[in-house]
Amino acid sequence: MFTEKVFTLFLLFLCCCCSRRIRICCDELNKLVPFCSFDTDKATTLQWTTAFLKYLKEIYGDSLKQEFQNVFCGQTGKRIKLGRVSDPTVPYSDPSSPHAIRPDKQN
Repeated sequence: MFTEKVFTLFLLFLCCCCSRRIRICCDELNKLVPFCSFDTDKATTLQWTTAFLKYLKEIYGDSLKQEFQNVFCGQTGKRIKLGRVSDPTVPYSDPSSPHAIRPDKQN
């Protein structure tokens, strides 16, 4: 009985943490993705994000994807662990690249 209650509480804790992370990520996407605003619901945010990423792939091919992977995985091939989702100090690529993510400028 006790272990079932502990397990249930643990699952509730995980759900709360995940839903908070999803909300924070969707809030960030709402700032970055066209046609989204602060009051856009999560499903619509994900739909517009998918459409926007497909558009970027059509225009730039896989070069942006590869550059992003290189920036966030480096030479090791292992994903670099980021800080908080809202942390503005995200690693960025070669500053000479036209697609570089620069925290000091709006892309």
